[in-house]
Formats: sequence, C-alpha cells, structure tokens
Amino acid sequence: MKKICRLASLVFVITLLFATQAAFANFPSGPITMIAHFGEGGTVDVNGRIMAAAMTERLGQRVNVVNITGGSGEIGAMELLNSPKDGYTIGVLGFVDTLIIGEMRNTVGLDDFEAICQVSAVPFAMYAKPGSQFASMSELVEFARNNPRRVTVAESGNSIKLWIAAWMQEAGIEVTTVNFQSGAESMNALFGGHVELAITNPAWIPNVLENGGTVIAIGGDTLENYPDVATMSRLGYGTVDALGTTTTIVLPKGLPDEIRQVYLDVVADIGRNEAVLRQIKDAGFLGDYVYGEEYIKQYEQHRDIVLNALRDNIDMLQ
Repeated sequence: MKKICRLASLVFVITLLFATQAAFANFPSGPITMIAHFGEGGTVDVNGRIMAAAMTERLGQRVNVVNITGGSGEIGAMELLNSPKDGYTIGVLGFVDTLIIGEMRNTVGLDDFEAICQVSAVPFAMYAKPGSQFASMSELVEFARNNPRRVTVAESGNSIKLWIAAWMQEAGIEVTTVNFQSGAESMNALFGGHVELAITNPAWIPNVLENGGTVIAIGGDTLENYPDVATMSRLGYGTVDALGTTTTIVLPKGLPDEIRQVYLDVVADIGRNEAVLRQIKDAGFLGDYVYGEEYIKQYEQHRDIVLNALRDNIDMLQ
C-alpha cells in the first residue's frame, strides 16, 4: 500500500512539473495588464501605450495599459507590487517618481521591481500661460524673489517636484506648486489660466506656441527645431539640468525565470526595431531606449544622481 502511495505521489509531482513547464512554454496564453501609475496623456502613459502595442505584436497576446493614479504614482506602484507573480501584470513607471516614493515614504519603491528597459529619457520644459507677464527666466525669477510663493506652478509627480525644488534652491526663490494627475491635466490648467506655469515634457512646445504661451526654458540640450528656446544649463541651473524623467518597463520581482526571459527577449527585440524607436521620438520624446547590460549600468548611475539631488532638496519635497 505504501509503495502505491509513493508511486501515486511521484506521478503527481511529475505531472505537476510537466504541467508547469508547459505553462511556461505557452506563456503568455492570455491578455497582459500593464499598470501605468499616472494618468492618460502624460509621459508614462504615452510611452506605455507605444510599448504595449509593440509587445502585443511580439507576444501574440494583447497588452492592455491600465492607468491607476493617485499619491504621485504611489497607488499604481502599490497595485503592481501586490499583483500575482505570474507574469500577467507588469508596469510602466516613472523612474524618478518611483525612486522618490521609496526614499520618502517607505511603502513601495523602484527597488521593489526589476527594471528591464528604459523607454525614453525626457528632460522637462517650463511653460508660461498664454498672456503671461513672463517672457524669460530672468523676468520670472526677479518677480518670484520679490513675491515669494505668488507664482503658481502645475506639476504631476515627484520627479517634477524634485526638479522644481532644485530650481528654487538654485534661483533663491519660492513658488507654489499645484498637483495634477498627469502632464495633460497640468497643461489644461495652464491653457485655462488657472496656473502661471506648468512643468512637463517638451512634446507640448508646439501646442504652447500655437496657443500664445511661452516656453521659458527646457532641460537637456538645445532642440534642433527650437534653437532659440533657452536651456537650463545655459541659464546656469546645472543641478536642474541633470534631472528629468525616464520611463521604465518593470516586472514584479519573483517571476519564474522562464517568464522573465520572455520579457527580456521582447524588450531587446523592440530595441532593435527602428520603427518603434522612431514612433517614440515622433511622439515628442527624445528616445534613448536602453536595455540589457547597458541599462543595468545606466540604471545605477541615474539612481545615484537622483538620490544625491533628493538629499539636497528633501525638505522642499516634504
């Protein structure tokens, strides 16, 4: 009888093993959810939707972007952290935003996930509303120094809050920030005249100029299409210029190696596809898609830059 029980147990284990291997071999066999922790129309959302479409084509199963907002990205990141570790829920997160959440709140942070590729690196741009009294950074800073906290600035996440904090510190000013759930909401507030300034990505430059607004400055290098727009480095804001936002595809930690490898292969394949990379750039982002060993190295370097800036400006983000 004992031999029969042992044999039955062995058969069960072998059957389970083969069933598990078959499940891995057939992965994915159903739709995948990609959690974006900011609202529709923002950098994270747009980059996520481009990646979701590219991943759908390669995986043969639909990848659906689901926006779960709130808490400057914390709620969506928590949802991803608590999701089943079966490969059917992945995330698209703002690198800086998630890193800051982990450092300041100890609830969920970037180190709770495995970042597998950078979709784009995006400097921030500072916009003034249509009809604003500010035509340049010098005019803006002079007014802000004489009128502390009078200037209202729309922001949509911790990465932009850090950018604003570093700018205030270097300029010796104080402004009042107003939080929105996405860059699109921030820009709607700007165009509606509800805030004086908005900080988001450079993709909005054509809309701002068409609607009579002003591009005060951008981070990063001079833009080929807008050579007259001032850069933060040219204006003397070195720390601010080093900050921006990068959009990252992440996996929950603890996935089976076979499923993890599927995603690593997919992001590598996308990185070799010029059509997808061009789509990212055409959406108004600067590209800089990075994956594999190169991304692991860059990840650590970028992490150190952000944490150093955060330590210098932590009081302003509280």
